[in-house]
Amino acid sequence: MTLAVEAEGRQITTLEGLMKGETLGAVQQAFVEQDAFQCGYCTPGQIMAAEALLRKSPAPTTDEIAEG
Repeated sequence: MTLAVEAEGRQITTLEGLMKGETLGAVQQAFVEQDAFQCGYCTPGQIMAAEALLRKSPAPTTDEIAEG
């Protein structure tokens, strides 16, 4: 979690920002296809965490996935 003041001058991507128009982003689509939904609070956080991991390491190792 980050205070808004700590994000000043930085780009922020929201869950909705992963979409391309009306099309889900790749991670969002994978969650749909794999029935990976949980509650309305958990799922967005998990999607954003997975997106961040894949942006940092497009082909993460098992250890990177476990840490992520």
